[in-house]
Amino acid sequence: MPDLKAIVLDLDGTLLNKSGVVSKRNKDYLLEQKEKGVKIILATGRPINMTTAIHEQLKLNTPMICLNGAVVYDRENQQVVNDEPIGNHLVDEVYDKVTDHAELIISHTSKYNYQVHSKQGNSLFDMWGLANEDVDKDEPILKVMVDFESQRTALDLADQINPQLQIINWGASVEITKKPVTKWHSLKRVLDQYGIDPQETAAFGDGPNDIEMLRNVGIGVAMGNGLSEVKSATKFITASHEEDGVTEFLFQYQKKSRLTI
Repeated sequence: MPDLKAIVLDLDGTLLNKSGVVSKRNKDYLLEQKEKGVKIILATGRPINMTTAIHEQLKLNTPMICLNGAVVYDRENQQVVNDEPIGNHLVDEVYDKVTDHAELIISHTSKYNYQVHSKQGNSLFDMWGLANEDVDKDEPILKVMVDFESQRTALDLADQINPQLQIINWGASVEITKKPVTKWHSLKRVLDQYGIDPQETAAFGDGPNDIEMLRNVGIGVAMGNGLSEVKSATKFITASHEEDGVTEFLFQYQKKSRLTI
């Protein structure tokens, strides 16, 4: 078995437990791997402002892959390395297509999240407090999230969305980015930057936005709590995020590697 040079981690449902926390076991193990020279890379659907604290907690200096790959961020230098906005005309098409059938639509930019439309009239600023009221609404939009009235509506309307857009379907909700933007799309660039072969990489995830990434690395691992389609797409399944599935798998993998030398 090859030595791992990179470990790539989704956050929610993967590295983080139900309380949204990195367990001590996971943290200690990842810090140990980092000290050995393994690149620890976060690849999440979260925006930058919901990822930086975890990146800092793990003392990482690798680029953060956020918004399903639509933005790559250098936290140490506080700058966007790469972003791939959805064209305004395509965003307008999405709004026109779904607003009569969606409960909530949220736009994500490289700096902020802000609510575009809600049938309930809720304010994202009040609900999550992620951005100031004076956020620049002209900033390019990188990802759109839509919560539909039902799973059937989501399926029907997702098929009608412009084929120039990347659609990740979560059932009754979808995430939309510019095609071909995905976590894997941006991870390839980051691995190339470090001269790391994808076959020397392990990646962990639990959702449909992780599937392409898990299929294209040497060791793609689905979490025990992951969706069935994620488990079906991978060779490896580990324990749940509540059971430190990331560390449990890597510990067993390295143990087996030592025995086969």
